[in-house]
Amino acid sequence: MGKRQRRRVRDQRASVVPQQPSPDDQGRIAADKATARLRRLVDQLAVIDREIDAEIDRLEGWGFSWPTIARALGVTRQAARQRYLRQRISTPAVDPSSAEALVGSSCASRHR
Repeated sequence: MGKRQRRRVRDQRASVVPQQPSPDDQGRIAADKATARLRRLVDQLAVIDREIDAEIDRLEGWGFSWPTIARALGVTRQAARQRYLRQRISTPAVDPSSAEALVGSSCASRHR
């Protein structure tokens, strides 16, 4: 069988058999499935982190000590306290009306 005849046979088979995705397409499809699962896991982690933060705030508000909270988290008292206090300091909850008052007072002090 010559080169042309092999090509004709291959072309005939291709017209009868539906075209399969190329290996590159199959790899991309598999990667998309794998990364989709990873994205779902990361989203779940973010939700769980927010729930943990809320629970720690609640326990701290009830007067539980950091060693008690740390034991529940499975870390040291210092690690628990540093993580959650540092996080609270980096994103302070500010009342909009007090923020305006702060901005107004800082602007007034600059103009004196």
